[in-house]
Amino acid sequence: MSESIVVDEAPLQEEPITNQEETVTEVQNEETQQPEPKISDRYAGKSMEDVIKMQQEAENLMSKQADELGKARAAARQQDQLLTALLEAQNKATDAAPPEEPVAQEENFFDDPVNAVNKAIENHPDVIKAREERMGKCNSIIWIP
Repeated sequence: MSESIVVDEAPLQEEPITNQEETVTEVQNEETQQPEPKISDRYAGKSMEDVIKMQQEAENLMSKQADELGKARAAARQQDQLLTALLEAQNKATDAAPPEEPVAQEENFFDDPVNAVNKAIENHPDVIKAREERMGKCNSIIWIP
């Protein structure tokens, strides 16, 4: 045979929570609460609005400094590029310039002073440059007889 168990439903009670249930609730609340973070002395006594304002000012200052740093780095890169270009131009000019001939020795001045002076004048860099410029101008002018 089968036995059946009949359970009467308990009426809804509007009774206060028992001590045991209150203790469980308090323990759960304590576990969910975290310890308060330590607040720095510079924030002590300040309202939330003041702290937010301080944070925004700090972010604005960092943004300004980051912009200045970016501009300084860009200027430094540009200066490096200019210096590199100048050095390369100087090296090319030095490499392209004809080697200077040694100054005539004293023996040539004493043996044949006229030829030694003429040779020194002809080999002077300014005279050579003037001669090249004159030849360039002459080549650009068309002579019609």
